[in-house]
Amino acid sequence: MHRRAARTPPPPRAPPSRQRSAGRAGRSPPRGDRGRDLVHHLLGLIVVTIEGFSYHREWQDGRELALEFTGRVDGLDLQGIDLIRLDERQRIQSLDVMIRPINAVVALRDSIAPRMAVYLAQRGVDAASR
Repeated sequence: MHRRAARTPPPPRAPPSRQRSAGRAGRSPPRGDRGRDLVHHLLGLIVVTIEGFSYHREWQDGRELALEFTGRVDGLDLQGIDLIRLDERQRIQSLDVMIRPINAVVALRDSIAPRMAVYLAQRGVDAASR
């Protein structure tokens, strides 16, 4: 819901009031720098694929954040929410992303999956095991 042969897109940025250093992301994240690089690349692909990507609203409760965003992919409008949990050092501990409608999710997946497979193959990672 991620380098040298092709230029890696920049990572997505939270609203200025919520920018943090990325630690881990996802429910079952890969560990260490390898996992961080993978998540960084995937999120960068998502942001450059979604046209007009923009955050609109944010909510915070302690170390938990919800950020609403919108954009378009393949001519389809989409809306999403990033649910972020920060650790005690204010780094991302987990990130869950929900996007709708389903046809935009499918278009996003179809656009990103081939590029992510190339990225993983260049690093010797079996995409089917992810």
